[in-house]
Amino acid sequence: MPGRAFSPKLPFILTRVLFYAALVVPRVNIRRLLFVPILLLCIFIALYTTVDNTYGDFVKGMSLGTTLFGASDYLLLCSDVQEDIRFEGQKEGMHSKPLMERMVWALRMCMNLRGVGTNIEPTRHLPPRPSRTESRKTYILKQLAWLALYAPLWYMVVEFNRWNPRFTEEPSSLGVPRDGFPWWWRVTIWGTMFDIYFSMSTINSVCSILSVGLKISKPHEWPAMFASPLEAYTLRRYWGQMWHQTYRRFLPAHTNYAASALRLPPKSKITTYFKLFLSFFLSGFIHFLGDYMYTEALFGGAINYFVLNACAITLEDMVIALGKRAGLRESWRWRLVGYVWVLFIFTILLPGWHDARLTILSRLHSVKAA
Repeated sequence: MPGRAFSPKLPFILTRVLFYAALVVPRVNIRRLLFVPILLLCIFIALYTTVDNTYGDFVKGMSLGTTLFGASDYLLLCSDVQEDIRFEGQKEGMHSKPLMERMVWALRMCMNLRGVGTNIEPTRHLPPRPSRTESRKTYILKQLAWLALYAPLWYMVVEFNRWNPRFTEEPSSLGVPRDGFPWWWRVTIWGTMFDIYFSMSTINSVCSILSVGLKISKPHEWPAMFASPLEAYTLRRYWGQMWHQTYRRFLPAHTNYAASALRLPPKSKITTYFKLFLSFFLSGFIHFLGDYMYTEALFGGAINYFVLNACAITLEDMVIALGKRAGLRESWRWRLVGYVWVLFIFTILLPGWHDARLTILSRLHSVKAA
C-alpha cells in the first residue's frame, strides 16, 4: 500500500513475544511497563506496515486489536494475573513458581483466549466441553471428521464470496452498480458470516488436534468454536451463545472497569446497557483496525455496525419484556419468529458496513488502474 513500506511480520512477532514475556515475569510493575512497547508496536504496525493483501491486512489489524486489549486486560487491569487466573487443579498462583512452570502457564494463557479450564471460564457462554473420559485417539478422530466437513465447505463459501458480484471489490461483472442490485441480493452477505464460521472452526480443529496429539492439553479443554445455530433465536443469544466467544474475557474486563470508574450502580439497568454498548463499541473498534489496515481510511462502518447491533438487542429486550408481561411464553413458534428476526437484522445491517468498505476499495482500485 502507498506509504506503507514495512512488513508486519517482525513487529507483530515482537508484540507476541513481549506479551508472552510479560506473562512470565513475576513482578507486576515490569508487566505493566511492558505494555508500553506493545502499544507502540501496535501503532507502528497499523500505520506503517502491510502484507499487500486486503484480507491479510484485515486479519492482521483485528489481531492487533485482540492483542492490545488482551494485553491491557492481563497486564494493566488484573491486579496480578499470575495470582488471579488459575487453571483447573492449580491450587496456588504462579508468582512464586519456577521459571519453567511460569513459561508453560504463560504459553497456555496465550493459546486460550476464551479462558477454557480456568477460574475465569465463561462456562454458560461456551459450547459443551468434550467428556473428560474421552480418549485422545477418539477425540482426534472426531476432529478429523469435522475437518473433512469444514474444509470443503469453507472452500465453497470462499469461492462463492469471490464470485458474488454484489459484494466484490472490483466493478460488478454483471455491469450493474452495487446499489442497483435487487434488495434480495443483500441476503448473500451471509456468505461472509459462513466464511468466518467455517474458517475459525477449521483452525480450531487443527489447533486442537495438534495440541491434544502433542499432549499439551486434554480433549475436554477444547469446546467447539461455535455453538449450534439453533441457539441463535434472539440477537442477544446469537452474540452471547452461538457466535465465537474469543472476546468474552477482555471485553467484560474493560467494561466492568469503565463502569466502576464511572461509579455506576452495580446490577442496575443503566449499568447493564452501558456495558452492552461499550462492549459492542470496543468490538467495532477492533474490526475498525482491520478495516483501516487495508483501506487506510478512517471510516466508521465497523463501529456503526456493532453499535447498531447493541441498539437492536436493546429493542429486542424491550419487546421480550413486554411479551412476558402480556403472558406470552417461549415456544417453538416464537423461536421461529426469533430466527427470522436475527436473519433480518444481519441482512439489513451487515451490507451497510461492507458497502462502505467496498466503495473505498473500488476507489483504490480505480486510482491504481489510472
